[in-house]
Amino acid sequence: MSTKTIIELGILFLVVGGAIGQYVIQKYDQKVSSKKNEKMSLEINVLNKDVDTLTQVIDDKDKIITSLEKKLNVINSLNIFVKIKIKTQPSEITPKQTSTGLQNILGLFTNDSTRYRFATNFQFSTEQKKSDTKYIYFEYLPEDPKVLYSKSIELLENFSTIGFDFKNIFKRLKIISSNSVYEISLSLVLNGVEIVNSDKFVVTHEQINSGTFSYEIPQLFKGVNEKYTENFR
Repeated sequence: MSTKTIIELGILFLVVGGAIGQYVIQKYDQKVSSKKNEKMSLEINVLNKDVDTLTQVIDDKDKIITSLEKKLNVINSLNIFVKIKIKTQPSEITPKQTSTGLQNILGLFTNDSTRYRFATNFQFSTEQKKSDTKYIYFEYLPEDPKVLYSKSIELLENFSTIGFDFKNIFKRLKIISSNSVYEISLSLVLNGVEIVNSDKFVVTHEQINSGTFSYEIPQLFKGVNEKYTENFR
C-alpha cells in the first residue's frame, strides 16, 4: 500500500470518526434535553396539582367563613354569670367551694314584658376571699334553650328588666351580714364571647328577704350586636 493511500485512509477515518462523534454528541444532547423536558413537565404537573389543592383550600375556607358569618347573627349559646359580694363578720378565709342540690332562677324581661327564664344547674359556689368579704357565684343557662337559641342576636337588645330571687340561697348559707347592703355583678357570654360586664347593682337585705326583686337595665344590652361582632373578630 502506497504512502498516498495510507494518508487517504487516515483522512477517511478522521472524517468518519468525527461524524460518528458528532452523531453521538447529538444523541446525548437529545437524551439530556428529553430528560429535562420530562422533569420540567413533571414539575409543571406537580405545580398544577398544588395550585388545584390551594384553590380547594381557599374555597373550603370561604365556605367556612360564610358559615361563620351566618352563625354570627344568631344565638347559639348564652351564659349569664352573677357574683354577689357580701360584707360579713370576721370569718376564716376559704377557697371557692361548690354547693349542690339547690337551683336558682333568674328572669329577663323584654320591653313588652315577655319573660325568659334562666336556671342554674342545681349548684352555686361560695368563697370567703377576705376575712370580712364573701362571694357567691352563679352560672345560668336558658331554662328552655329553644326559645332563644337560633334566634337573632338583636333579640337581646329588647331586654329591659332583670329579676332575681336569692332568698332560699341566703337561708341555706345562713349569711350573717355586718351591714344590710350587697353588691351584684353581672356578665353575659354570648356564643363564647363576653359582651356584657355590668356595673354593680346594689341590693339591700330587705330586698333579699322579700324574695323576688328586679332592676331596670335598658342600657345593659344596648348595642349588644355590635359589641359581639367587634369582640368576635
